[in-house]
Amino acid sequence: MENLKKKLLALKEDEFKPETILKFLQDANITKDSVKKYVHFEKATYTRNLVCKNAFFEMIILCWEAGHSTMIHDHAAQGCWMTMIDGLIMSDDFKYIAPASFTGSLEKISCASFKKGQSYYIDDTVALHSLRNPVKTHQRAMTLHVYSKPFSSCMAYDLQNKSVNELNLVYHSLQGKRGGPWPAKEINQAL
Repeated sequence: MENLKKKLLALKEDEFKPETILKFLQDANITKDSVKKYVHFEKATYTRNLVCKNAFFEMIILCWEAGHSTMIHDHAAQGCWMTMIDGLIMSDDFKYIAPASFTGSLEKISCASFKKGQSYYIDDTVALHSLRNPVKTHQRAMTLHVYSKPFSSCMAYDLQNKSVNELNLVYHSLQGKRGGPWPAKEINQAL
């Protein structure tokens, strides 16, 4: 985990390319033991646990109880890389529609499952998505996410209410320190 952090911190802004970060994640061999200080679960919601953040990227461990899911969301025009540390996560991907053009429905373009060691890249040119840890797994899941550049809010698409709303993001822990939640917009750096 520390080697991955060092590699990311050494990159320049224009070096955060999908294939580069995917290779870093695949080579990193992240284990539950290597991230245990950043792992914090909550029964009510998945947690976003900040590992590292600077002007070019943020690295977060997400912890999921069975049944936890995100809303359908964009990535604020930024890149998002995910690698599975433990468990199973499903990604439902939808054709991107700008918030101003949303009329209440989205075209689902794929559904994929990710297991330990598998990685994934998405940005708004690829799709919107929703991630979930299926209830039927009866187990927790952990994912590592790298976002470049960091963002403090994204747009959440609500199919039931046919609306799009800004979702302000939070961190449930900072570099292993439990507390918060802390608004992402208030944390500019964590090395």
